[in-house]
Amino acid sequence: MAGIILLGQSLPASAARRPKWVKSRPHRPDTYIGIAMTSSEGSSRAEYMAQAKTAALFDLSSEIMVGVSGEFLLEVTERTGLTEERVQAEMKSVTCSTLVGHEIVGDWQGKNEYWVYYELAKKRYHSLMAEGEAKAFDAAAAMSRRATQEETRGDRVTAMRFYLRSMAAIQDVIAQPIIYGDRDNNPLVISDRSYAQVQKLLGDFRLTSQHAKIHGLAGGTAARPVSILVETSGETGRKPATGVPLHFEFTAGAGELSESVQTDPEGVARSHVTRITSTDKLQTIRASIDVVDLARVDRTNAFFSTVVGKLAPPAVVVPLQVFPQKDKEQFYLAREFDGKTAVVYAAHKVGDKAALWGKMSDTTAASLRKAGAKVSRKANAKAEAIVGAASDDVSGWDLPGMDAAQITIVAVAAGEVRRRDNGNSPVGEDCAFNGKIMFHVAEGGELVFSDDFKAMGGWNPMGEEMCLDVLALQVVKRWRTKHVRQVERNDQD
Repeated sequence: MAGIILLGQSLPASAARRPKWVKSRPHRPDTYIGIAMTSSEGSSRAEYMAQAKTAALFDLSSEIMVGVSGEFLLEVTERTGLTEERVQAEMKSVTCSTLVGHEIVGDWQGKNEYWVYYELAKKRYHSLMAEGEAKAFDAAAAMSRRATQEETRGDRVTAMRFYLRSMAAIQDVIAQPIIYGDRDNNPLVISDRSYAQVQKLLGDFRLTSQHAKIHGLAGGTAARPVSILVETSGETGRKPATGVPLHFEFTAGAGELSESVQTDPEGVARSHVTRITSTDKLQTIRASIDVVDLARVDRTNAFFSTVVGKLAPPAVVVPLQVFPQKDKEQFYLAREFDGKTAVVYAAHKVGDKAALWGKMSDTTAASLRKAGAKVSRKANAKAEAIVGAASDDVSGWDLPGMDAAQITIVAVAAGEVRRRDNGNSPVGEDCAFNGKIMFHVAEGGELVFSDDFKAMGGWNPMGEEMCLDVLALQVVKRWRTKHVRQVERNDQD
């Protein structure tokens, strides 16, 4: 990179034909001066000229900064939380970016160097900055009045936005203490007032996750979006808050998600987790009101962003349970059933005799509970009623307790048990089921899974009950596999 030198000392007398301002830095009490030099080696003319001009303006800004008192620096440091070095650097940067009224006095091209010289009349600069300061104060006052009006109307979101804009309107004035240092209208005081109002209004908001937890697949996505309801207090209680920007981030684990989302007309913001890169089983995602985004200002400096960063917006943390790839089946089942209430009805009819199918009920319920469902097994349902409900016509199901559950499962085996003598069997015979299996899952009164198939089991030497127990295990395994495949196909569609 081209080297940059700021002129602070006299140069050797051998520098013939150099302007006086190159040899020795001028001293003019009524003028701010900025002089800089860059090497012209290794850069195009446009590049080294631009570097020199930028450095000269930065040098000019440094002269303006000489007038900043230590008392003022201490005040800004205490109010913003920035270090004194950061305050000085930011003030110099803002001063440089907002310079007005400066003029180029001259430039000089040496063999391997390029110099440029700027001047800025102090009186003119102070006058121009006073005009800009007055406009900034007027803008801040107008924003503050608008915020108060919106707050009176009960629109807390818009009120916060205008209080923040009031702070933003004077953010550059904070970096120009030489102008307002002796004035009563201190921008730090104005900023503090708006800050206090924003913090008060933030206390009226409440964030609630619409799911106690969500599930995800390592290396894949989450089962559902992270859905956050934002509410604020109203005349008749809590009400949804529309147009509130939320910031989402992983606070444990890692992944990719929609970081900035606004609430919809129902007050809900949904962040989609597009990839989970961490394999941690329990991860967390935090959602909070994005105060900087709420302001909707084109540009912010360190004073504004640091002060706003000290606000304590409401937030909520959502657990993310992550399954490894080898447990993909369990992930999909959790995605389907977690947090839902479920009831299981199971019976078998062998010949003309119907009976409750305990092993089927217990095994199915265990799978649902592992997937996060809350299961109630209604043993008081009669076996004949369960067998009669074994169809894909959900409207014909009339079983006790099913109306109180979100998920209803009806499983029935209807057929015969074949038998043969076996002297080595503890019960003296082998048994095998031959018939039809009907396994149906409904949610909200709609059939979501149906599997009717013929089954012919192998011989079991432990009797009829054990024969049906083993059949139950096989049917549940089949249901889990087929249900997951159905969900995967639906995703692809």
